[in-house]
Amino acid sequence: MTGRQRGGYIAYSMNGRNGVSSVYIWSAEENKNYRVTPEMFNAGGPTWDPSGGYLYFVSNREFAPQIAIPSLIMRLTATR
Repeated sequence: MTGRQRGGYIAYSMNGRNGVSSVYIWSAEENKNYRVTPEMFNAGGPTWDPSGGYLYFVSNREFAPQIAIPSLIMRLTATR
């Protein structure tokens, strides 16, 4: 787990149960954690910009859905 503080907030990254790392923000005022990145992509290294208005992080994202058309698959397997 790595983290950076800004005012009453701490940004940190942590691995989830699925093994994917997410970025979270902890609010001292509310004593609550908020995940700010999706669970399906690795994200980490959070840091605030100098003014504290933006949170930067790195993310490893590859989104390549596999789309299958059942009738085409049936035709291709039938011709083999």
